[in-house]
Amino acid sequence: DDYDVNVDDTDLAAGLTQTVGTDPTEDITVTAGGTATDNNGYFPASALDMVKTTTNGTVFTIGNTVNYRVAVEIPDAVTINSVTIVDTLPDEFVYANGTLAIPTVTDVEWDGTPVTSASYVTGTRVLTIPFGEIKNTSGADADIVITYSVTVANSSSNDFGQTKTNAVVATGNSGDIVKNASVDVTVVEPQLSVAKSLTNVTNAGVLPDAGDTLRYTVAITNGSTDASIAYDVKITDVLPVGLQYSAMHTATSD
Repeated sequence: DDYDVNVDDTDLAAGLTQTVGTDPTEDITVTAGGTATDNNGYFPASALDMVKTTTNGTVFTIGNTVNYRVAVEIPDAVTINSVTIVDTLPDEFVYANGTLAIPTVTDVEWDGTPVTSASYVTGTRVLTIPFGEIKNTSGADADIVITYSVTVANSSSNDFGQTKTNAVVATGNSGDIVKNASVDVTVVEPQLSVAKSLTNVTNAGVLPDAGDTLRYTVAITNGSTDASIAYDVKITDVLPVGLQYSAMHTATSD
């Protein structure tokens, strides 16, 4: 005899096989001792898996580019409906327009146009990538790889030693989150110190007198141990009354 059962994610996790269905909570007809089926041909979006990483390190300073990579794993012989990837960038991490890339995958198809249809909202820092239906007929589990870049902004929100978490989620046809992944990066900053010394060029070792030429030496040191670079460094020196600027000598670096 036939009878009706209601299949949910808990049942699927326990080992019940759902071969089809747009929604894992819909009514599905199953024959006694058989496999739950319906007529739509879809697995639940929770069948996919997702991993997020960076491809150029985990320590970044102001002005650096962070290259993010999201691998969305689609099991073999699975069709998933209405998949959308939503990435919320950390505060003061700026999405670089035009960097989103999604290479094709052999025998894995999606009916959306995720690159051209992707949207980014600056105020909320949310990048939305719609795939639509995804179907894997490759004969093995397959990864859809998403890459894009962001810039670490020059902002008080990006301080030395801060950990910035970038979270990405996948949603199904109901809009509910079915999978999530994240990766942490650390913000570093240059640690600058300035030292200044004076030499009497006209009379070495003698206190300055009217008409003497004095040479000031300014030494700038970046004491950061993480190789963070200081960009656009500017030194301002206000000369005391009675001194007149003469000439600049060649700057050197160690």
